Amino acid sequence: MKPVAFMRIKKITKLGDALRRYSSSDLIVQVKDDGFKLFASKSASGKVSLYTRRGKEVTAKLPGIATAIDARAPAGSSFLGELVYLINRKQSIAAVGSIVQSTPARAVSQTNALGGKLEYRVYEMLEFGGEEIADLPLVERERILHGIFSNRGDVRVVKSYPWSQRNAALRDANRQNAEGLVIKPKDSAYIFNRAGEEEPTGEWFKYKPPGKANETDVILRSYRAGKSKLIFTAFQFDGDELVEVGKLSGLPRNDEKTVQGLIDGGEDVIVEVSYQERHPTTKKLRHMGWVRLRTDKPRKSARINPSRMRVKNPRTSKLKVALAAEAVDFPKFPEFAEAYWNDCARGVYWYPTDDEGFDISKKEQDLAKGGRFAVFCNPEMALSGANRDKKYIAEINVVDVVRSKFSVVRGSQGAKIKVKDLQDAYVMRVLEADRAKRSWKYQQGLLPSSKDQLRALWKKAHADKKERMARERKREERRLKRQAERDKRRDERLKSKG
Repeated sequence: MKPVAFMRIKKITKLGDALRRYSSSDLIVQVKDDGFKLFASKSASGKVSLYTRRGKEVTAKLPGIATAIDARAPAGSSFLGELVYLINRKQSIAAVGSIVQSTPARAVSQTNALGGKLEYRVYEMLEFGGEEIADLPLVERERILHGIFSNRGDVRVVKSYPWSQRNAALRDANRQNAEGLVIKPKDSAYIFNRAGEEEPTGEWFKYKPPGKANETDVILRSYRAGKSKLIFTAFQFDGDELVEVGKLSGLPRNDEKTVQGLIDGGEDVIVEVSYQERHPTTKKLRHMGWVRLRTDKPRKSARINPSRMRVKNPRTSKLKVALAAEAVDFPKFPEFAEAYWNDCARGVYWYPTDDEGFDISKKEQDLAKGGRFAVFCNPEMALSGANRDKKYIAEINVVDVVRSKFSVVRGSQGAKIKVKDLQDAYVMRVLEADRAKRSWKYQQGLLPSSKDQLRALWKKAHADKKERMARERKREERRLKRQAERDKRRDERLKSKG
């Protein structure tokens, strides 16, 4: 198989955001390593080739990796993974860059001289025995991978954690100085295009811990001299148009010289930057800061992502998203309308607290087992009575609501709900009390206020569900067709041998 355009991964700012589309039992979690993506292929004739994300062959620079793949992988196999370099068990992308961007002879000497360990961590398999398997469910592809590579040596399979162990995965990522986590549906396919084409977006999610979340790729293509440092002009793609998104300065001296040299040589330089926020109108990045050089990434990775922009007046609300998720559980509209008008919009609830960092812990889960944990339908109700002096309020998302787990006590300002089980609940955010009230009133204004509006929301939710199911059916049909073709060829080979 020839090099491919890698699948892009959706960004989430909170781990629990993945549960808006999938149940916890349908997800696995992996560490997102901080290195260079590497495509590895062993042809039908047995030749091993290694390529960077941008399609540059680096086989001669990584002889140890190529030898390990040759020894274990069958002919006609292709893999995706992350090339990482560990120094004192910490990942160093700078070390990986110095190896991959060197000449073959220097790359080999650099690998040894840096005093660490070079590893190829495989997380995906696209081809097996000459057959494309990207459409198979993820868990099946992982099973094949584990039959080829172990969890030791220069080439190893990335470890998968169940959703319940996501915090352990995050600790593992932090120990290694990795980027964060990747959350993957167990039945997801890996979609890709030919090298040089647009990188498609798949079903996976990536999460970076606080402090790493506001990062993006930009293109540097010009500069001017400042007082003591060079000032670079940064660009991103807005659709197909390249637009300026701000100025970047303060690069480390060595990186500044490298970027300057590449621009002087006529290259567009892709770099990763941090930023505080994006202006909603001009689309420029505020307080841009240097993170690292990303010569491994294509130009199209530097693009404006509308879902990451901060906007003053969003046209949808979290409550409406929660309500749409609830609507698909009602096959008939009258039943949904009755539940909506007579109950709070279930899915998002409120809990008063004095702790700005409040999260659901074993204490709250133990209270819930005894039916002594209470959430509220709105912040007005939550901050009344004995809770009126609470300084903060937590916005809680309850996934897969089961009515038997709730007992409702109604009041003049809404409903107080005693929860019997918090297994599938997580804190979305913690707000100051006054801000929570304002947020609630604003979001309430976006919710349906008439039966016609509610019916439109219900219809759209069911149409979206029908579309998702159709996509899943087509994917399953493709998988079964491929399986039937493989079985047929296997039977023909057996028949010819017999």
